[in-house]
Amino acid sequence: VELGDLEPSGRDEEAPATLAVARAFEDEGEDEGRIVVVGNSDFMEDATLEQPAFSNGDVMLATVGWLTQRPELVSVPPRTSRIRAVVMSEGDVSAVWWRVLAFLPGAFVLLGFSVWWTRRA
Repeated sequence: VELGDLEPSGRDEEAPATLAVARAFEDEGEDEGRIVVVGNSDFMEDATLEQPAFSNGDVMLATVGWLTQRPELVSVPPRTSRIRAVVMSEGDVSAVWWRVLAFLPGAFVLLGFSVWWTRRA
């Protein structure tokens, strides 16, 4: 498939698509086994497991918990916030104020003046 060839063909299936299936087998009320089939194993690669934006690690652990019949591992924990507070001293705030409200506009005025001066000559 070339990059420009992105039109769906007759073999493509319409959404929604099944990505994983879990099944428990029972005989007379007793569990005989469990199986989970996933479309591919890319969700368990190191590169995707280490990214905090994805819950792939949680899905993998929940799947293993369900397969081993350990309900405490099945629940997916809530996401934790990674937002950090910015702590600035009075001197830091003053330095940011001077840079943003004084030096930056002053640099644009100086640049504009220098362009005007070179075009004038």
